[in-house]
Order: sequence, then C-alpha cells, then structure tokens
Amino acid sequence: MSSGSWKSLVEEASEVYKDVDEVVRVSDELNLGALVAKLKPIIVIKG
Repeated sequence: MSSGSWKSLVEEASEVYKDVDEVVRVSDELNLGALVAKLKPIIVIKG
C-alpha cells in the first residue's frame, strides 16, 4: 500500500475497522436488522 501521508495510511489500515461479522451478529440479536445473506467483496475502488 502506498500513501501520501501517514494519516491517510492509518485511515486505510484494516485494523481500524470493526469486525463486520460481529456487527451483523449483534444487530441481528438486538433486532436492529435481519441477517439475510453474507456477501463477499470482490474489489474495492476508491476515487
């Protein structure tokens, strides 16, 4: 990964994001949403 600054590099680090499986599980348990499918990302495009 290359970046113009440390700040943008830290913002894009995977460690700064929450575990999506945990978020979905908790949302389903609290009836904030309903688990209907699991999607797998193929590509990420940032512009």
